[in-house]
Amino acid sequence: MNLWYVFLMQIPGKDFTSTEFFEKWMEKNNLNYAAVASACGIPEDTVREWVSQKDIPKRFLRCLAALASPRKERIRFIEGNQEDGFRFGLSMDDYAKLARKALDAGCSVEELVANAVASLVRSGS
Repeated sequence: MNLWYVFLMQIPGKDFTSTEFFEKWMEKNNLNYAAVASACGIPEDTVREWVSQKDIPKRFLRCLAALASPRKERIRFIEGNQEDGFRFGLSMDDYAKLARKALDAGCSVEELVANAVASLVRSGS
């Protein structure tokens, strides 16, 4: 049985694929549509469609189960090169924090990180 089902079945009287529960779960875990979309490797519009259709496709429950699992590591990996740029993995909690800061700054998470890296480069000169 999928871990996501087990997690959600612990709450009596709840439909574990309902968007009402999904939205409350996102709020409780400080996640937004962009963070969920990024973690599942899908467009943000797809996550918004889940909510508008009032049903979450079961094929995404494994991804959501991974989001529900506690993450202790902070940055799981950093890799990159001059051609492709940097790629790094963050815990969902950390990504959600960056997403909120980016929203407050009026930019994307990518722009926020790029500005922070640029600031580090400038301060090291």
